[in-house]
Amino acid sequence: MREHSMKFLVCALLLHTGCAANTPDTDAGMWWMDASVDGAADATMDAAMDAAVADSLVVNEIHAIGDDWVEIFNAGAAPVSLTHLRLADSDSMGLPDQGAAVDLDPAGSLDPGAYLVVLANLGGSANSGVQTDCSPLDVPRCLEASFGISDSRGDVLFLIDSSDTVLSRVDYPPNTTDATQTYGRLPDGTGPFLVTVPTPGAANMR
Repeated sequence: MREHSMKFLVCALLLHTGCAANTPDTDAGMWWMDASVDGAADATMDAAMDAAVADSLVVNEIHAIGDDWVEIFNAGAAPVSLTHLRLADSDSMGLPDQGAAVDLDPAGSLDPGAYLVVLANLGGSANSGVQTDCSPLDVPRCLEASFGISDSRGDVLFLIDSSDTVLSRVDYPPNTTDATQTYGRLPDGTGPFLVTVPTPGAANMR
């Protein structure tokens, strides 16, 4: 198993117990702890990061008739990095459709209380990267996805990481809304899903 040496100001942040004695870093004028981190410790960190993302980042609102879109919300108290995260709908087996998943990486991170809208059902015309023309929605930036959201059959939306681990999922029941409605969390970001009025990039309401 490959090992590499890393320096940590607080070794406990790694949940790793193999810390050596304190050694001074004269260049920084600080005391550091040396830790030897193997693959198991790396996996522990990855799992902790996934858990933190799953606790904070949520699919918050879904519009499935006409102009399809999905709103993602950071319900946590700290910024969340979107690196290596993807949004996917379900394939014919009810699993994340990896081939059509949209990368959230280009959006960078999401501040506490901030929203990210993904325009969906764009097929081959979906652009990669952050878009500033998000019409018909009035939001400052968005991402675009080729997949659509089926209202008649219902659908499932997944937040997944780079190893295809499902961090969270939302089931959209069939025939839940009409074109003037969305399926959103109430209270905003934390509550159960109810039929709501469209509020892309803003707090959900009925």
